[in-house]
Amino acid sequence: MREVLETLKEADIPMAIVTAKVRSEMSYQFDHLGLNNFFRVIICAEDAPRPKPYPDPLLLACEKLSVAPQEALFLGDSVYDITAARLAGVPFALALWGALERERVLTMHPDFVLSSPRDLLKILRKSLRERAKALL
Repeated sequence: MREVLETLKEADIPMAIVTAKVRSEMSYQFDHLGLNNFFRVIICAEDAPRPKPYPDPLLLACEKLSVAPQEALFLGDSVYDITAARLAGVPFALALWGALERERVLTMHPDFVLSSPRDLLKILRKSLRERAKALL
């Protein structure tokens, strides 16, 4: 995952963490991984009026990143994640490597299904190529 995050940061892709954890819990579980510095914005449960599965945290992240919801991509692994993405109008990519309710989320028809973190780069490269074609 670190390699993918480094590639995205080098490409100046704005990234956020949107979690249902409170900030102290998120810090305890993630700070030691040394990945937080890749993200411009971190939205925790207490930062939005309503947590996932409501769209509020995703919409707040988009606002803070100055990105329209339909131009973002939410990478998640749960029913709550895909529900929040749908309600926010954000395309959703299912991260199979973390999904606990894989089959249930798949029945909700995610926009993308990723087997590994590197699949995220493939999706973004394709999207950039398509946008470039549209600008010609």
